[in-house]
Amino acid sequence: MPTPGNAAIQYHPDAYRGDREQIKGRHAAGAGFLSNFLRHGEVDRFWGITSVREDAKEFASLAAAVRPGVETTVVPDTLAEHVQDVGCVQSSGPNSANDAWARRLDDDRAFSICGLTHTVSSDRVAHSLGALLTSPVQPWDALICTSTSVRKAVERTIDEYAAFYEARMGARPETVIQLPIIPLGATVDTLAPTPERKSAGAALRSRLGIASEDLVFLYVGRLSFHAKAHPVPMYLALAEAQRRCPDRRLHLIMAGQFPNQPIETAIREAAQKFGGGVPVHFLDGRSDEAIAAAWGAGDVFISLSDNIQESFGLTPVEAMAAGMPVIGSDWDGYKDTIVHGETGFLIPSWTPGPGSGREIARRYQLDVLNYDNYIGRTCLSTSVDIARCADAIVSLATNPALQHRMGEAGLARARAVYDWKVIVGQYQDLWGELAERRAKDAVIAPRHRDRAPNPKFADPFAIFDGHPTSRVTIETMVHPGPATDLETVRKVANDGTIRFGMDLLGTHQEVMYCLETVSQRPMTVGALETSHKTSDPERFRRTLLWMAKFDLVRLEEPEPR
Repeated sequence: MPTPGNAAIQYHPDAYRGDREQIKGRHAAGAGFLSNFLRHGEVDRFWGITSVREDAKEFASLAAAVRPGVETTVVPDTLAEHVQDVGCVQSSGPNSANDAWARRLDDDRAFSICGLTHTVSSDRVAHSLGALLTSPVQPWDALICTSTSVRKAVERTIDEYAAFYEARMGARPETVIQLPIIPLGATVDTLAPTPERKSAGAALRSRLGIASEDLVFLYVGRLSFHAKAHPVPMYLALAEAQRRCPDRRLHLIMAGQFPNQPIETAIREAAQKFGGGVPVHFLDGRSDEAIAAAWGAGDVFISLSDNIQESFGLTPVEAMAAGMPVIGSDWDGYKDTIVHGETGFLIPSWTPGPGSGREIARRYQLDVLNYDNYIGRTCLSTSVDIARCADAIVSLATNPALQHRMGEAGLARARAVYDWKVIVGQYQDLWGELAERRAKDAVIAPRHRDRAPNPKFADPFAIFDGHPTSRVTIETMVHPGPATDLETVRKVANDGTIRFGMDLLGTHQEVMYCLETVSQRPMTVGALETSHKTSDPERFRRTLLWMAKFDLVRLEEPEPR
């Protein structure tokens, strides 16, 4: 086993704060990871990365509140001089290519880069994945995939780009970045059933008019038919199950946030239209108390996810932690988390298959469909087996012992596999493994000293070398201009049209030294550089051209030999 590693967390509140409106799974997961890394990480120092002063204070404050005895260092960016001591940079998204280009400014081997997938269905994320083939990512970098199915989606997206590059250039680039699977986690102790939580759940059931002998199915998540899980198949399955077991009253609690009023109206109307008389109770997901009570009130968790924007699905794990059996679609990360027949039931899902979505993709590319409409159109051609779902509901409704056994098995699985203490350990093992790779693996596409670290940000004087008449060489002659006194230099340097760029030029003292030298006799650039003993020849030549620009010196081409 590798030594547990450490990483500098690229901190942004949007990625790691769960106290927000319209909270999504990635927000809850980010908040859970950070708080538990701060609590359980085996490190002697916490590292953060942010260029925003308030965010830096916030990160340091979070760390101090959780582990006051551990030092915290926050650095402004991912340059090697700041983060090579920690050895790894952990980001909250899949944009590893951008960090790899930044690292290349210094040293490809300076540290490892570790990204993370959430949804991988947008064009922006697909572009980031394709960029892994053309950026300087290395074998000691990783993109953590949260589920088996999302890794397959990542690999297929990269394969599409690789196939194009092969057809375009006759060579197929290979993926060198590691693609480990590490799931999201839950803080099991905050969800596990206790007398207090059961009491809060019983109080909620009483307020909602649910009898103690009734069976409550719970859905927690975004209340969105186009971007999360279409609710109508769930309503239909519950309605069929209620008809098949009339002696057991079924209820559905849907806890979450509606993105807008039209979607709320549509989902409420659909519950009335397709629910077959099964009462549907909606709880506002903005209330932590309401969500906590919902976990205590539910008997069985149900989520028929059918959307490509889903990649893991945190709520089934939370439901297992709450001691509930889970009925979930055999879809995305649910395939990994739910053990069919043991912790719940996986309900078969269907899509039309490859080749059936080309018109949807075409319209998305042409902006005929925006992202919400793209995933919504895809969702409408994805089905979950309603009859099999009804079978699962009836099995649990008519077999309390099965319900109890599956709930116990789910809680045990949540503790053993998905508790954040376990997941944080997997992160640290990965960071340690990447450090070992960084020490021994060869650099892929090592940087060439005469080429730009990043062709997107190449030296402007190299790219536009065809623009000028001449370029400065060591043989270029430098003559004094008409005025070489300090007052003239100050007059030039303090002008409002000029002083904006002085940070990339030499000091007044360096300028005066050059002027004094050439005022005694004209010299070549090479001779000036030797006499000046400059430690930064690039800055010296930029300064020399600045002086020529404002007639402090004059340049002359060398005589032809």
